[in-house]
Amino acid sequence: MEIVFRFDDADSLWAYTSELQGPIALTIATLDDEKRQEVRTGIEEGYAPYRGDGGYLLSGLVLNVLAL
Repeated sequence: MEIVFRFDDADSLWAYTSELQGPIALTIATLDDEKRQEVRTGIEEGYAPYRGDGGYLLSGLVLNVLAL
């Protein structure tokens, strides 16, 4: 199924990436403040094409499986 992740602003996008994304969050947590800011800047620049007046809209897919 196609889905859209919506983030109201760069702070929401950063919170999702740095706190909720498993191995990514664990890696970010090991960085010092300077490196963490570099990663955040890179994320914001990388997702700039998906930014609009309403925040960020990122397309995604969800795989659903039903086992009987």
